[in-house]
Amino acid sequence: MSDSIEEQELQEIPQGQRINQSVIEKLEKSSIWLKLVGILGVLFGVIGILISLFALFALPVQTIINILSFGILIYVSTLLLNMSINVKSDSFDIANFAKNFVTYWKIIGIVTAIGIALTVLSFLYFATNAPEIMTSIEELQQGQ
Repeated sequence: MSDSIEEQELQEIPQGQRINQSVIEKLEKSSIWLKLVGILGVLFGVIGILISLFALFALPVQTIINILSFGILIYVSTLLLNMSINVKSDSFDIANFAKNFVTYWKIIGIVTAIGIALTVLSFLYFATNAPEIMTSIEELQQGQ
């Protein structure tokens, strides 16, 4: 449904407005970096999932969180690869490029917001429970 809306919006662009050739050239030059970061992201994501699987039985919740995180990394990396392909193709596909671009930044924004929220929550938790945590650490050290 959203694809048809995006196609309608693109069709409503006045014919006199075109993408500047210098913009296309700069996008083509950046495609090698899109491809490099995309390939590295997929590679590290797959390696991360494989390493996480070793901890499946010891830390199942953490393993699931890791697999989801690496899955998101792989997905956004494939978006970068798709953008690279859209730029490098003979006919520059602005609709697919824009769709991948918007999706990439939406996901990055959501993941960043979640990361910031979790950081603030963990800081508040440890700040409010610091005396109990320090006491527990001291007891553990004395027991050894």
